[in-house]
Amino acid sequence: MDIKYRLANQKDIDSLINLRLKLDEYICKRDGIVTQSTSILKENMKKVLQKELNKSMYFFLAIDTKHDQVVAGGCIIIHTMLPGVYFINGIKGYITGVYTDENYRKLGIQRQIISMLLELGRERKCQRIELDAINPHAISLYRSFGFQKANNKFIIDIKEGIE
Repeated sequence: MDIKYRLANQKDIDSLINLRLKLDEYICKRDGIVTQSTSILKENMKKVLQKELNKSMYFFLAIDTKHDQVVAGGCIIIHTMLPGVYFINGIKGYITGVYTDENYRKLGIQRQIISMLLELGRERKCQRIELDAINPHAISLYRSFGFQKANNKFIIDIKEGIE
């Protein structure tokens, strides 16, 4: 199997949306959630990607060259915050959207993508990179890179204005 890795560009937006929808489908099945509106979700994804791709959001793709098909991907969102004790320069990264098609799992593809995301974070001077994970296989992978669990996150979902 010949897998090629590269940074996504504007021409990849439809592939990124499809990959994200596969991840969302996996999450919905796992958590028993029903998707409210796939068409609105796709439209919103496209708007965000057109605006932020390779500005604050960087996706790496894994492509099966034999089938010319995107089989995996992952994103790092890099943003500036008010500097603090854990990231003195204020530059922070967040890894999200890491997904590999079921037929391509356990081949080291996610390991390569995470490695590329972390390298980009280092290049962009991130002093802290965070992610969320509950899948035991993913957690094992992230720990192998040095990620440590921190239980101090609080979340509020604001539903108003969502269309």
